[in-house]
Amino acid sequence: MIHDVPVPNRVREDRSRQGTCYELVIQGLDTPSGTIGARELRDVLSALLRSSERALRLILDGKSGGPGKRPSWLVDSVDLVVEELRKGSTIAQLQAPALGRTATAEMDQDDFWLPKPAETDTALDVLGEAIGQIVGQQTEGRSDRFDNGVLDALLSFRGPLRNVLQLELRTMDRGSTFLLNSAKLDMVKELRERMPTPRHFVVSGLFNKIEHQNRIFEIVFADGTRLRGTIDPVLLDPEVMRAFWGRKVTIEGEVHFTAQKVPRFLEARSIKEAGRGEGIFDRLPQAASQPDLFSEAQTRPNRLGKLMGAWPGDESIEELMEALEGQASA
Repeated sequence: MIHDVPVPNRVREDRSRQGTCYELVIQGLDTPSGTIGARELRDVLSALLRSSERALRLILDGKSGGPGKRPSWLVDSVDLVVEELRKGSTIAQLQAPALGRTATAEMDQDDFWLPKPAETDTALDVLGEAIGQIVGQQTEGRSDRFDNGVLDALLSFRGPLRNVLQLELRTMDRGSTFLLNSAKLDMVKELRERMPTPRHFVVSGLFNKIEHQNRIFEIVFADGTRLRGTIDPVLLDPEVMRAFWGRKVTIEGEVHFTAQKVPRFLEARSIKEAGRGEGIFDRLPQAASQPDLFSEAQTRPNRLGKLMGAWPGDESIEELMEALEGQASA
C-alpha cells in the first residue's frame, strides 16, 4: 500500500516503545515514485538482513558467523517489519525491535568482546556503526565493528545498487543511520581485499578469565599482552576450560585479525598444559609472524619442513614440538 501522508506522531511514539522506526530511502529506481519491483525489494532487504545480522553477532558473540543453527536471539533481533511504502523517491518504512527486548541475556553479559550497544539500539544501529567505521575513514584507528563476514555481507548490496543510485537508512529523530552507494561499496571491496585472512597458530600463555556459558576465555602472554579466545564446540568440550583456569597452557587454533592486522580473537581447536620448550609460543600472534619462525625449515627436506608444509593437519602440538627439537639439534 502506498501513502502520500506521514504516519501520525502518536502512532510513531507507540511503536518506539517496542523498537525504532526507520525510513529506507531508495533513490534512482526506474519505477514510479513510491514503487519498487518485487525483485529489487527482495534483494535490498536480503542484503540488509544479512549485513545487520552479521554486524550484531560480531559484537554480541565475538564472531560474525559460525556453524550450526542461528541463535534465537539473533533471529528475533533482525525480525524487521516493512510497514509501508511512500513517495519521495521510494521510501520503505521499517520497524526494528530493540535489542533489550530480543537479546536480553546477551546484553546483560560483561563486555568481554566489545562494549555492548544500548538496550534501545537495534541491529540496524549496530550495522550503521560498522558502516561508519568502514566508509568514514576511521579504519586506521578502529575496526572492532566489522570483520570479513560483515564486509562480505555488505558487498551483497552490489546487486541492488546496480539498479539504484543509493540507499539511505534514517530515523525520525537521529537523521541518517547510514548511506550506501557504488563509491562506498568500492571502499568496502578495497578493505575486504586488504583484510588478513584467519590463520592457524600455536600459542602458549596463562589461561585467564573464562565465561563458561559462552565458551569464552582470555590468554595472557609473558609480556602482559592478552588475547581473547573461544572454544570450537565441534572439536572441544567447553568443560575443558574449568580444568585449565589459572594455569599455563598451549593452544592450537585459528586466529582472526582486525583490519590493522591486530589479533581479534583465537578460536581454539586443542588445549593442553604447557610443556617443556613451548615458551617460544608465549607471544601475541601477528598476521605474518609464526610461519617465519619455520621459513628455513620449510625449504629443507626434513621432518619439520614436511610437517609445516602440511600444517595445520592432524599433527598434535607434541609432534610439532618434537620436530622443532629435532631441528634445533640438527
